[in-house]
Amino acid sequence: KVASELGVKARPVEEAAADADIVLVAVPIPQTPEVVKATAKMARKGALVADVASVKSDVVKAMHKIRADVELVSIHPLFGPGASKIKGKDFVVVPVKPGKCYVELKKLLVRLGARVTEMDAEEHDRVMAIIQCTTHFVLLAYLHAIKSMKESKRIKELRTPMFARLMAVAKSILAGDPELYGELQTHNKYAKVARSGAST
Repeated sequence: KVASELGVKARPVEEAAADADIVLVAVPIPQTPEVVKATAKMARKGALVADVASVKSDVVKAMHKIRADVELVSIHPLFGPGASKIKGKDFVVVPVKPGKCYVELKKLLVRLGARVTEMDAEEHDRVMAIIQCTTHFVLLAYLHAIKSMKESKRIKELRTPMFARLMAVAKSILAGDPELYGELQTHNKYAKVARSGAST
């Protein structure tokens, strides 16, 4: 049904992976390492196998154990699925076993106006503990605190410019995936440290 709506062909994973130049794994964070390992075995020789998980330590550790003759990189697009263009958008890449396919993909992303930053998995997770985990935690805690106050019904009538802007930003997080927010907090080992305000 989805393939029909998008005007593309749906194929079993085994067939698609064996025939693709680039295989992109997009599954929940906890399943990513095992799916990447399984997919690498199905991929054709020289193909690029990548994931788009928001936490990198476990999947990159799994990639280092893969012996298949494929390229391996871990990619994190720092924007949601609603984006229609990548111009001006950020991609973080952890190159594990890059090759020609990855070089061409990186060139394409840059040509389309994206910013590509390479780093290792540990640095990625430390930085994302601030950029994602702490940001989500603060905004959700802010909304929860306001909702719990008995005066919260009157805030529609009164507002300062700063309060209005902060509320708009905080409410925007409600459009996201709550399961992903939870996975980020529990699977990024630096999230707890970042929430406590200590150095990561």
